Amino acid sequence: MLKSLYQFRTKCCGKSNVWQYSAASRILPCQFCGTIGDFTSLPCEISPPTNNAHTAVFPGSCPVRVAFIPSDINRGFLNFEVGDELHCGIIDTSGCVISYVPKERRFQKDRSNQWKQSIVCEIAEIREIDGPEWNHIIETVSNEPKDVDYDCLEFAIEVLNRVSGKNEFSRENLSEIMGRQLFDVMEFAKMQRKALRFRRN
Repeated sequence: MLKSLYQFRTKCCGKSNVWQYSAASRILPCQFCGTIGDFTSLPCEISPPTNNAHTAVFPGSCPVRVAFIPSDINRGFLNFEVGDELHCGIIDTSGCVISYVPKERRFQKDRSNQWKQSIVCEIAEIREIDGPEWNHIIETVSNEPKDVDYDCLEFAIEVLNRVSGKNEFSRENLSEIMGRQLFDVMEFAKMQRKALRFRRN
């Protein structure tokens, strides 16, 4: 699981322009020489670039949200690598994530925990819809019969295209919208792994 890190720079060993990251909060040693930091910039806490999908929509806000998590929950985003698969779901106004599980050929609703650390994409292209209509379309699409090769991404695309009233969303452009955030998540995970390795040494 991704956790908050402390970001800082030290001047003790001539690398004052290099950012360092630590998972610890009380002692922040220089990751190059190990001495307790003589800081050139004070430590600041940075949070993972993920969101809790189980968050209700504020009244008046756009309800159109799609969430992504690693398909392998045990690996999570901390150990996620290029080529690993993602699972996606549609978030209703109450923060319930509805997703299609191809292996079981059924829809799954999660209201509590599986999607707490997600990439949440707010689809800016769709603005003219209110919460009740959004929830109704999700319910309608999830109750219709599905083909054998239907998957979670196909469900998200079908809902978005139903809401927009045209076929403007595809696997490619939805993946592109998500990919911008995935890059930031993977960079953060890389920093956290480095901080954890240093702490173990």
